[in-house]
Amino acid sequence: MAHIERSQRMFGAMLHHVYLTDDEYAIAEEGGKRRYQNAVERKLRDYLREPSEKNHIVGAVGEVAVRLLLRKPVIINSLEFNVADIDPDIQVRCSRNYMPKVKKTDDPEWIIVGCRWWEQKRNGKPCVTVWGGIRASTARAEIRQTDPGNRGRPAHFLHWTDFRDIQPLIDREAKNEDREIQNPDRQADGDVSTEKLDSIARGSLF
Repeated sequence: MAHIERSQRMFGAMLHHVYLTDDEYAIAEEGGKRRYQNAVERKLRDYLREPSEKNHIVGAVGEVAVRLLLRKPVIINSLEFNVADIDPDIQVRCSRNYMPKVKKTDDPEWIIVGCRWWEQKRNGKPCVTVWGGIRASTARAEIRQTDPGNRGRPAHFLHWTDFRDIQPLIDREAKNEDREIQNPDRQADGDVSTEKLDSIARGSLF
């Protein structure tokens, strides 16, 4: 089971460091390779204009880390692009540097969860630092587009300090899971509604 540590940054939001087990990393690596092969077969190109196996693996590692943080099943089964990584509205952007991005094709209601994969193991384990989340529409409104490297493909590139604390999203997903376990057919009396929890995640933090 993954080990998760939290550390506070200067303005109060929490960073989450997710240490993957070898089995969890293997699931991500295999899923990333399948996505890369799918991209090659469909002649899809990434930001560098060519499909990159490494980039697909990094993305899958980030998705597994966020799934672990949100207590979701550790699976990489989607080969589709331009759909949420984690239903219904969570899109994971994992980078080997400090600049994940919001794409022009991203749904404005998606919560973009930003994270960094550390290529060198930390404490002997693969590690992903989850910075937080931001609504795609908020990022577009607050962060101007740039084009690092002059590749002709501008986007809203995010610094890790642009992300909001991810705790409201963790709470929303935990509440949804608890409700499904207790009563999969209806909401318990007095329980906080999914709509209410989602409105919290949609509020000022995102």
